[in-house]
Amino acid sequence: MEYNTKRPKLQITDYGRNVYRMIEFAKTIPDRKLRTQAAEAIVKMMELVNPHAKESEDYHRKLWDHLMIMSNWQLDVDCPYALTRSESVQFSPRRLAYKSSREMHFRHYGRCLEDMINAVADMPDNEDKELLKVLLTAQVKKSYLSYNLDVNSTILEAQMKRLSKGRLSASEVDIPYQTTPTPVAENVGTKKKKKKKKKSNSQQ
Repeated sequence: MEYNTKRPKLQITDYGRNVYRMIEFAKTIPDRKLRTQAAEAIVKMMELVNPHAKESEDYHRKLWDHLMIMSNWQLDVDCPYALTRSESVQFSPRRLAYKSSREMHFRHYGRCLEDMINAVADMPDNEDKELLKVLLTAQVKKSYLSYNLDVNSTILEAQMKRLSKGRLSASEVDIPYQTTPTPVAENVGTKKKKKKKKKSNSQQ
């Protein structure tokens, strides 16, 4: 069995390997007129294989460009467009320049929350800083509760100090959270059960 890893690499994978084989066969046709007709047939096949090409402007010219690129500009035919060979054709997007990755202390808080904690810790002592400390602590508790059933003030305080390098404290902010189902939700469930019982009694 012949695997694709042992075959030549496809420059444009949208059309598949069979289109490449058709192009290689078209190269071997000695008559230029027949070779041009074969190229036109291949372009029609490319249009069927990759219908999304029609979404772009002047897609027919784009198909001929791809045909010549896939043939390594070795297919000598009468092209309906004036094609110029470009040595700077790139088929893969440029690699994004990501910021240098750094280790997160606690994944459930996320890197953005850690950055906000450090930014607030660097602020001078004033009313804005005190307000932001309250908001940050509330967000820390919400993120903590997404992975825990209840807020452990001792652990939360230690984590807050670790994230802020001892510059912020979470102990002075007390924000209650309800982790058990509300009575309203329970009443809704009981009402549904009562309705089901009534329906069952009426059917009897």
